[in-house]
Amino acid sequence: GFGFSFLEAWTAGKCLWGRILPDICTDFIDKGIQLNHLYESLSVPLDWIGKDRFYHKWRRCLFKTCHDFNLTPDSDRVDQAFDTLTHNNRIDFGMLDETFQKQVLLKLFSEDRAKQLLLDINPFLNGPGQLKDNHDFIGRNQKAILSGYNKAVYENRLLSLYKKVVKKPVNHKIDKGKLLQSFLNPLHFCLLKFSDYES
Repeated sequence: GFGFSFLEAWTAGKCLWGRILPDICTDFIDKGIQLNHLYESLSVPLDWIGKDRFYHKWRRCLFKTCHDFNLTPDSDRVDQAFDTLTHNNRIDFGMLDETFQKQVLLKLFSEDRAKQLLLDINPFLNGPGQLKDNHDFIGRNQKAILSGYNKAVYENRLLSLYKKVVKKPVNHKIDKGKLLQSFLNPLHFCLLKFSDYES
């Protein structure tokens, strides 16, 4: 948890490879950890899961989730977001729920043509984790992590926060509407997070 999976491999002298999660990794990058070799999305053809099927499930889930929080999404904005998310008749694998992801995986396991198409669409999959200066890259990240995220640094940060809270009353007001709208933004609405699991 807390993004430590983005840090631990480097401290063991291993290269991490996979998908970057900007919401988690921004702090690490600001501390000098290089993660620009990680991929941001994994595109799959929409016809592997059925565009209409995905659209109806995604839209229904978005509207239901918004309704649960007493929000009414703008229908035109939702459709515009869908068009953006499915540009070139592709969708990011991370936006799919488990049912659709399973469907994609089954296609890849059963069809060699599908594997090649996925590699063509996502060329970075041809060389996972391959870096020109792998040893130096690992060393630089290891050094940044050990200096910026060691036990003493964590202890000092935590004690500093505790002292601030004890010495000064904390008052804040969160605009719940804005917070909800950021989580329920159609451009970032992910079935994996919000849909009911289907086996």
